[in-house]
Amino acid sequence: MNYFVIVGPKDKFIYETYLGNSKDTVGGSGFPPHIRDLLPFILHSSLDLVYANKWGKDSEGLDNSRCYLGLLDFFFGLPITAYVTYSGIMFLMLHFNNQILRKLDTGIIDPTSNSKTAKQLAAIAPRVKNGYVEVFYREVHELYIKTLMNPFYHMGDPITSPLFSRKVHRLSKRYLH
Repeated sequence: MNYFVIVGPKDKFIYETYLGNSKDTVGGSGFPPHIRDLLPFILHSSLDLVYANKWGKDSEGLDNSRCYLGLLDFFFGLPITAYVTYSGIMFLMLHFNNQILRKLDTGIIDPTSNSKTAKQLAAIAPRVKNGYVEVFYREVHELYIKTLMNPFYHMGDPITSPLFSRKVHRLSKRYLH
């Protein structure tokens, strides 16, 4: 289970979805309600790191010519990955697994409590397979370019196409599960 967003101009979410197996989803997203409400804030807070890595000073030897930024940040042990297009559109994903979702849903782990929670989540956090995630982002980037070529779509508008969503979910099943 993952939470995926496309961030457009002015840091506005233009597309968001929950990626996972249909058996993982509970109430449509698979995330407990108290966690589901926090997900946009979690990813929005990582935008500063995207800007620092992509357009900031290259003090750590980062290759600014690449779109895929890889593992960007952790939120209570949960990995966040990022991809930035050449036009500045950002793709962000928060990676979960079923074990974490069960613990969050039953209340065994409360991410709003303390630093001990971060250690508990880090112990069971999903491992990001960078090669697969990078290919997923590139394929979604191609879908986004095709959306931009639609004469009825204007850059920065929300993406509401069911076909776009189906293709993103198909790509997620191919590369992320």
